[in-house]
Amino acid sequence: MWRVLDKRGKVRISHELFSKGCLANGLNFTEKEIKDLSEWLDWRHQKCLTFEDVQFVDTWKAPAYLIANPDPQGAEALRKVMIDKYGHCLRAWRTVMDKDNSNTCNWDEFQQAVKTLKFTGNVAGAWLSLDEDLSGCISLGEIDPKSNQILVEFKKWADSEFGGVRAAFKVLDRDKSGELTMQEFRHAVLTFGFN
Repeated sequence: MWRVLDKRGKVRISHELFSKGCLANGLNFTEKEIKDLSEWLDWRHQKCLTFEDVQFVDTWKAPAYLIANPDPQGAEALRKVMIDKYGHCLRAWRTVMDKDNSNTCNWDEFQQAVKTLKFTGNVAGAWLSLDEDLSGCISLGEIDPKSNQILVEFKKWADSEFGGVRAAFKVLDRDKSGELTMQEFRHAVLTFGFN
């Protein structure tokens, strides 16, 4: 490609020549896209491009999610695997996706999680379907909006009624055992008005 664009063998070509050459040789970009690409490739701000500026593209390995298409069925299949293995998405989220309690799961964490889950579907497509805002991270809200909403409401309730979840737990744990059975938890939150 470089030899086609650098016909004079000058080792440098202008942004304009790069753009015109790429478009003339069939690159299906708009003029604005090719102009932006040319400027981005000029990472040293030399107002021209050299072979060194573009050669890295030959060895660059794009992450799978950058070249995949969103796969809503793949995302649903992943949710099913999470539920089948852990009973519900929140448990799977906490166990395999958000292991560091950051409330997010990045691409690398996601890849580890799907391996742990033994998910054999379209990993990159599922990721893109879940990361609809293209933030580079997914949240529980993108995996399971219903669980996320319940958790948010519980947190708001604990904060407003008790000053936080830790303080709520101390009040709800009447026998001071350091744990709540499901029955105790249900009774306590209903008694204190969480519904």
